[in-house]
Amino acid sequence: MLIDVHAHLDQYTENLDAVLGEIKQHQIITVSNSVDLDSYTRNCNIAGRSKLVIPVFGVHPINAPKVAGNLEQLDQALEASPFFGEVGLDFSLASDIVQQTDQKAVFEYLLESALTQDKYVIVHSKHTEVDVLNLIEKHGVQKVIMHWFTGSNEVFQKLVARGAFFSVGADIMNSAKSRQMAKEIPTDQLLTETDNPLVSLNLPDVLAMPCLLNDVVKELAQLRDTTEEDIVQTVERNFMAILQSTPSLAKFSKKIARDFKNRRGSRYR
Repeated sequence: MLIDVHAHLDQYTENLDAVLGEIKQHQIITVSNSVDLDSYTRNCNIAGRSKLVIPVFGVHPINAPKVAGNLEQLDQALEASPFFGEVGLDFSLASDIVQQTDQKAVFEYLLESALTQDKYVIVHSKHTEVDVLNLIEKHGVQKVIMHWFTGSNEVFQKLVARGAFFSVGADIMNSAKSRQMAKEIPTDQLLTETDNPLVSLNLPDVLAMPCLLNDVVKELAQLRDTTEEDIVQTVERNFMAILQSTPSLAKFSKKIARDFKNRRGSRYR
């Protein structure tokens, strides 16, 4: 079973049926991240059409200024969501210090909620890795999944020491830095993602499809000098550990455990 911990299914429109068809055909458990309240509603509706889709609520940094003045409006979605994603900081999207302050206020609110509710956060940290690490440390949050991490080796090592997971995506196809980091992620902290439909290799005007994950797995296996089956099983185990610490998602961990057991000894196809 494949695991995609970071996709945005709500951003597919006319081809959503095909997307859900691929997810079913290839048995891809897909965590559909949200960027605001409206996208979370759409993700929840999509999840109603597939048992393999897990909708999670988050506020993307670009949307932080829209909610910073009334953070309590997020509480109902935060209570309902099993994880929080996509959350974090990205000052390249902030036009001034006020918007940076808004991003920090929203991220800290989400971190504190994650700590209180004992939930994982799926974190965006583009160009703000040090700030993100500082806030994670400030709030004592341990349940962290770093999405598309491209920070310094120093920050990477500190996050590794804190037990953070790292989701690896299609950027390992063409980024030397990402390829090197993908080799260094500890086995028990490795996850996979697509960031679909935002990433399409060599086809910038084409929406990526769920099967992109097969390419990620293949490339990871080559980089880490192992088999595709080993990568799939490693990510299964790691994601199952996350689910087992998330009571509302216990049924998913049982499904992964059953499928993993059934496939032991078989060849990955």
